Amino acid sequence: MRLILGAAAPISVDEGSFMLIVVSAAVAAIAATAVGSRVMVPVVVFELLLGIIIGPQVLALAEPDRFIEFFANLGLGMLFFFAGYEIDFVRIRGSPLRLGAWGWLLSLILAYGIGGLLAWAGIVLSLVYTGSAMVTTAIGTLIPILSDVGEMRTRLERIYSARARSASSGRCC
Repeated sequence: MRLILGAAAPISVDEGSFMLIVVSAAVAAIAATAVGSRVMVPVVVFELLLGIIIGPQVLALAEPDRFIEFFANLGLGMLFFFAGYEIDFVRIRGSPLRLGAWGWLLSLILAYGIGGLLAWAGIVLSLVYTGSAMVTTAIGTLIPILSDVGEMRTRLERIYSARARSASSGRCC
């Protein structure tokens, strides 16, 4: 099947690979729910395992193409976007917010410091990109995973949420 998105060149879609990926995502959700009564395993763990198994590294049942890469990037963007919805602003007032802000500031200093050293040594091209990547990405992936295993109802959640809120407010990229 060929799709034309806007004025871009036609994109070829491997329907078999795409369907297998969609089915794998559904199976991952069912597996996480079934196992969840005994052991809390985030759905993303099952998604990653099934992706590795059906992907080109193991069984090669699904091959990435431009269409699948587009959806992979869209999914990653949605993961970061929805991480913000996990934050309970009432619970992070006061001390957790201050701790989160100081933790984010420290990670900002460390990330840009390391980025600067790597750029100075010629290992990376830009301290801005490297520092931004180190300081902004991890918390966006952690919050949905912590939510899946029930950690977002603990004291730890307040600190993570405050850290995430501080990071999203101060993020430059």
